[in-house]
Amino acid sequence: RNQTAKCNLLQEQFESSACRLATMQGGVCRCQKRAADHFEARLPMSLESESVRQHMYESALRMACFIDALVSGGTHEDTTLEHCKELTIDKSHLVINYGSVHDPEEGCSSAPPCSSSWLSKEYETMSWHSKAPAAECARCETMAAFGTEIYNTAFGFMALNKNTGKGRCWGDVLGGGVCDGFDFTGVTDVYSNSRVFMALNKNTGKAQCWGESRKFMNYGADCSEMDFSGVTDVYTGDFAGVTDVFSNEFTFLALNKNSHKAQCWGGNMEWLDYSGDCSSIDFSEFTDVYSSSGAWVVFNRNTKKGRCWGKSDRGGDCSGVDFSGVTDVYSAGNGFMALNKNTGKAQCWGASETGIASCGGMDFSGVTDVYSSYSAFMALNKKTGKAQCWGHSRISCSGIDFSGVTDVYSSRKGGGFLALNKNSGKAHCWGGGPCSGDSIELDFSGVTDVYMNGYVVVALNKQTGQATCLGTSSYGGGCTGEDFAFCLDEVE
Repeated sequence: RNQTAKCNLLQEQFESSACRLATMQGGVCRCQKRAADHFEARLPMSLESESVRQHMYESALRMACFIDALVSGGTHEDTTLEHCKELTIDKSHLVINYGSVHDPEEGCSSAPPCSSSWLSKEYETMSWHSKAPAAECARCETMAAFGTEIYNTAFGFMALNKNTGKGRCWGDVLGGGVCDGFDFTGVTDVYSNSRVFMALNKNTGKAQCWGESRKFMNYGADCSEMDFSGVTDVYTGDFAGVTDVFSNEFTFLALNKNSHKAQCWGGNMEWLDYSGDCSSIDFSEFTDVYSSSGAWVVFNRNTKKGRCWGKSDRGGDCSGVDFSGVTDVYSAGNGFMALNKNTGKAQCWGASETGIASCGGMDFSGVTDVYSSYSAFMALNKKTGKAQCWGHSRISCSGIDFSGVTDVYSSRKGGGFLALNKNSGKAHCWGGGPCSGDSIELDFSGVTDVYMNGYVVVALNKQTGQATCLGTSSYGGGCTGEDFAFCLDEVE
C-alpha cells in the first residue's frame, strides 16, 4: 500500500523537531559562551581575593597566638613564641574549587537542517533512501539567520555565517562596505577599526583585510605582509599563534599571549602618526589590553600596574593615574576610565575638551556595567535602573528610566547609545548618529541582536532573518528588508 502521504507527514514532523532543536542549541551555545566569558573575566580577581583572604586568616591566628604568649606571664615565654612562629595553620576551608569550564564551542558547529551535509547524514546515506527518497526538505522558518554574526566599521557592515563561510558587506566602499571576491571559508574571527575589516582563520593562520586602502590614509587594510607566526617561524601573511587581536580607530594590535609577542600596524598617515608603536612594550607584565581611537592602555589586574602609549589627547598619557586599587578599566573613543568598584571611585583621562575626563567627583557605588561611545561613558546600575552619562554634552541620559533594561549597545566608532529591554521590546536611543538629540523610543519587539556604527543602527531578528536599519543609507542604513537567511544556502 502507498505510504507516501504518511511518510511525508512524518518527515515534516521530524524536520520541524530538528529545527526546534537547532534553534534551542543556538540559544544554549550563545548563553554558554556568555557564561564562559563571564567566568574567565572574573577568575583572576577571585583568585586574588582568595589569596588575600587566606593570608589575612593566617596572620590573624598567628597574631592572636603571639599576643597570648606575651600576656600569659608564663615561664616558658620563648618556647611559646617559637611555637607561634612554627604554628601550622589549616587554611583548607578557605580554598575554593573553581571547577572547569566546558569548551563553549564544543557541540555548537552542527550543520543546520536541510543543508547538504545534514541531508546526507539524515537521508541520503540511509538504506531506504534509494527506494523511497525523502521529499524536498523545508528550510527552518524559525532559524533563518542561524550562525549569522554582524560586524561593523564606522562606515560599513559585514554579515558572516561561519557555518557556511558566506559573507555579505554593505555601506561605504572606503569603510569596508564591499567584500566581493573574498572567500570566508574557515574564518574564525572578524575584527575592525573605523575603516578596515580583518577576517582571520586562527586554524590556518591566514588573514584577509579590506577597506580604506589609499596610501595617504593607512588604516591597516594591507595585512598580507605581516608576520604573526607567534614564536620563531616566519611566514608571509601568517597569523599562526595569534591569540588576540585588538584595534582602535587607525590601527590593529595582534598579540600572542603564549609568547607575549605583539605587533601593531596601520595609522601612519602622511600628516599625522597614529601608529602607536608597541615594540617597546613587554606584554608579559600585563593581563589586559584596551584602546581608544589613538591610544592604548595595558593593565595587570594582579599587580595593579598600568602603562599607556599613543596620542596624549586620546588617553596615551596616564602618568597622573594611580592604578592601585583599580578593579576595572574601560575605554571610549577618546579616553579611558579606571574604576575601583570597591570604593565607587574612578579616574578618567583623555580628550578633556569633550568632558570625558570629568569623572573624578562622581560616585559609582553599585554600578554593574559601564558602556562607552566615541566621546562618552555610561555607568549603569541594572538593579536600580539608574545611570550616569558624561562626556559630550549631547550624551546626557538624565530622565531616562533604565528599569528592566537587558542590553545596552553603543559604537566606539561614533556617538550614541541604545538601551533595550528584550522582554518588552522597548528601546531608547540617544546621543548621536541616527539617535541625535533627545531620547528616541523605539519598538524592537522580537529583536535578538543590535549593531551600531557611527551613523546606523541595525536591529536583527535572527528567528526570521529580517532586519530594521536606521540611519544614513550610504553607511549601511539601507538594509531594512534585507534577507539575512542568505547565510543558510549550503553547508559543504
